[in-house]
Amino acid sequence: MKQNLCLMAMVLLACTLIATSSAAAVDFSVVWNKTYGGPDANDSAYALLQQPGGRGYLFAGDTGSFGAGERDAWAVNLTGTGDERWNRTFGGGEADTARALISTTDGNYLFAGSLTYVTRGTRKDTDVWVVKFDPEGEIVWNRTFGGAEVNASAYAAAETRDGGYVVAGTVASWGSPATDILMLKLNASGGEEWRRIFGEPGVSDAAYSVAETSDGNIAVAGSTESFGAFVTDVWVAKLDPAGNEVWNRTFGGPENDTARALVATPDGGLVFAGSYMSRDAANRTEDDALVVRMGPDGSVVWNWTYGDAETNESAEAIIATADGGYLFVGESGKDPAGGDAWVVKLDSTGGVEGSITLGGANPGDRAASVVQVSNAEYAFAGTFNATEKDGAVETDAWVVKLSVQPQAVPKPPEKPPKPPKVWPPKPRPTPTVAPASIGDFVWNDTNTDGIQNPGEPGIEGVNVTLLDAENHKIATTETGADGRYLFANLTPGDYIVEFVPPEGMVFTKLDAGDDDTRDSDANRTTGMTEKITLKAGEKQVWWDAGLIVPQPEITGQVDGRTWIDANEDGIQDGDEPGLPGASVTLYHTNDTPANATTTGEAGTYLFTGLPQGDYYLVFGLPEGYTFTAADQGSDDTLDSDADPATGRTENFTLTRDETEVTRDAGAVPERATIGDFVWNDTDANGIQDDGEPGFGGVTVRLLDAEGSPVTDDAGTALEATTGDDGRYALQGRVGQTYILEFVLPEGVAFTTPNAGDDPLDSDADPETGRTGPFELTGDDLTRDAGVVVEAPPPLEPGIVTGTAWDDTNANGARDAGEPGIPGLGVELVGADGAPAGTTTTGDDGGYTFNVDEPGTYLLRFTLPEGFGFTAPGSGSDVDPATGTTDTFDVALSGTVTRNAGLVEVVPEEEGTPPVEETMTPEETPITPEETETGEQPPPADLNVTPGEAETGEVV
Repeated sequence: MKQNLCLMAMVLLACTLIATSSAAAVDFSVVWNKTYGGPDANDSAYALLQQPGGRGYLFAGDTGSFGAGERDAWAVNLTGTGDERWNRTFGGGEADTARALISTTDGNYLFAGSLTYVTRGTRKDTDVWVVKFDPEGEIVWNRTFGGAEVNASAYAAAETRDGGYVVAGTVASWGSPATDILMLKLNASGGEEWRRIFGEPGVSDAAYSVAETSDGNIAVAGSTESFGAFVTDVWVAKLDPAGNEVWNRTFGGPENDTARALVATPDGGLVFAGSYMSRDAANRTEDDALVVRMGPDGSVVWNWTYGDAETNESAEAIIATADGGYLFVGESGKDPAGGDAWVVKLDSTGGVEGSITLGGANPGDRAASVVQVSNAEYAFAGTFNATEKDGAVETDAWVVKLSVQPQAVPKPPEKPPKPPKVWPPKPRPTPTVAPASIGDFVWNDTNTDGIQNPGEPGIEGVNVTLLDAENHKIATTETGADGRYLFANLTPGDYIVEFVPPEGMVFTKLDAGDDDTRDSDANRTTGMTEKITLKAGEKQVWWDAGLIVPQPEITGQVDGRTWIDANEDGIQDGDEPGLPGASVTLYHTNDTPANATTTGEAGTYLFTGLPQGDYYLVFGLPEGYTFTAADQGSDDTLDSDADPATGRTENFTLTRDETEVTRDAGAVPERATIGDFVWNDTDANGIQDDGEPGFGGVTVRLLDAEGSPVTDDAGTALEATTGDDGRYALQGRVGQTYILEFVLPEGVAFTTPNAGDDPLDSDADPETGRTGPFELTGDDLTRDAGVVVEAPPPLEPGIVTGTAWDDTNANGARDAGEPGIPGLGVELVGADGAPAGTTTTGDDGGYTFNVDEPGTYLLRFTLPEGFGFTAPGSGSDVDPATGTTDTFDVALSGTVTRNAGLVEVVPEEEGTPPVEETMTPEETPITPEETETGEQPPPADLNVTPGEAETGEVV
């Protein structure tokens, strides 16, 4: 199956629409009309719905303009004004179509139709096709129903109150023109819950519409040539939710009549619409539209036909309107090739309130589906004949929006309108029990697998007996040349079918596989089926019997094991587990299957009762595994025998001397990438917003389901570190369950997890840094972590501090007992020479400046009288010559310490010669130069003015 996105031409109708309106209670007018499709091709719309919330329209049909097939199913999304938003095609290489379209309660859409494919080289088979897709046209799931021996199509679908769906259509044996009514009940995922078939052999029956009634049952309408019909009659039935028939009715005259659409009514009844055929005095046939209101029990409340003389009319769709009436659409015209689209508004009793026909110059325009847009607006979809003069036939999908307005002053018609026809011959038919039938096939199961495989022929002349529930014989028949049989015209009840195998053959396996229409139902000992419960009108054509030629003398067996080769060395190690669920097929060397099985919990398999001969095996691994290398090591009992590319072993022979052969296959889980993003969630909303950068330097560890580190073959834990772009990648094994652990650097925290769509949110638990456990099914690049950078603590002012002390021994270091000097002036000077603060030392000689502006500074100390600075060294930082320190840098929250050592200076007495002392170099005091007044001058290289602050704060 494929899905294509393509451009589609949207064209306003190239011709002037011809519209006629009846003289009634309302007038119709066209709001807009548009066609859709490509040139020189046929495109049609069969179903239309209004999207929830007034978002526009969606129609479904088929197209020959787009897609890759002969015709493809087609869905087109329109705005409220009919402009295309998108269109999608669905299908294969043959003719596929969508006939029904519904919106589902989970916000998606579903269409039902048919898919055609080629089997056996050239044979075309058609299956019912049901596709669920999202509002963007992407497939949620799709299912086919039918099989190789039948052709099946769907024309209608409805959602049921249990969240599932019911689908109605036709089914026929392949190659047969006769169809039966097919009903399918599906669950919410498209799985089949039940199927029902109605009809009689050799005639055609069809279902065209289905709906769930207000009492929870299922109503279906169509046509029948069974059940006592004249030619073709209307057929309407009500089924309970389990598919059991509540009632069925047929209606019609001596010609062809059919129901095309139905709508449920609030009382549990229904209204159906279709066509009724009659003959005039000249024996000419004429179709009129037909609408019938039925009660919950199938009784007729009212019925009318609608049309003009010598004109053919039909109703293709009907809806209940907001005012309690009804509106149907279809076709009206005199040309045998078709007419114009026709819209008719009815009141609650079927009376005509207004009508309009719309079309172009060519015949063959028709309306197929209709919705009510608002109280006074409707829209229909159908097909418009856009063929140009002398050109190839070309049709387009067609959507028209209409409005209705009450007539201000009703005008009497120029001539009396044709009165509605009273219901013909059978207005209130008495229901009869519909006959049922049982079939269908006896075949030669050449590969003895118990399943009807392509190419396995039917067996002619097999005796088949129909028994009642007490094993009393009711009827006997023989299978035809194609192996088929049928017991028809049966009354409801319980039956058993007994098959008698021809000489030299026995029954194959019972109930093999999961498709009940392709297995054998005959007990291998008795040849009898289980009890068959047949309902009225039901056609159970899946009671089959497979026959085989008894096997020759058995001589041997083939066994072995599939295992998980954890270390990928191609050898079965003692702790490596078996792999269950692997398929193992035994073939004869002429490529004919001999048997098939799947490995058990321990990964083992066994084929027994095998005749002598040449064989080979083909292994099939479960999803997520690939084959390990073959023929590794020297021990043939411990290696893998499957070709890694094909899963096939080499040929081997069972003989009388070698009755047991062992063949094994090793498997390794496929690797897949886990990733991929750690980002800076700058707005802390838990979502990866545009412009938010990746965050590098985060360690990401791969853990197993228990939270233990996953290691490589060398025992090294598997981890990765995010790059500057925040990306990381780890390798895991498909099918394994993992946890990721993100390890953040200091100053970083995790953002809020699971705040939005999984590809864009954060998966890391803020407390542990770990994701939840997840199973790796393939590359998974959705495991992300958002981080929030924590704000740093506010910076404190920088501190410049120190002590001035009396260096009593003048050694430049503060020794124990040397006191601080209080009252010493200290000035902090900036790099520009400007004072930044002043203070005085305290009682202990200490001082402190708080610096709010980081920068380069120095200190200037003012000597008290009688003191000089000691020599700089390990204790004092002051230049004795200048009274200043070297420059230093101060940062916020930083601390700088600068101390000043002082020594007493003894003044020289007049007339007394100075005393010379001999000192070691480290003890030599440096006496500052003094002026004539005895004061210390400021340094010549600093332009500083003392500040006036006395608190020690920087100014």
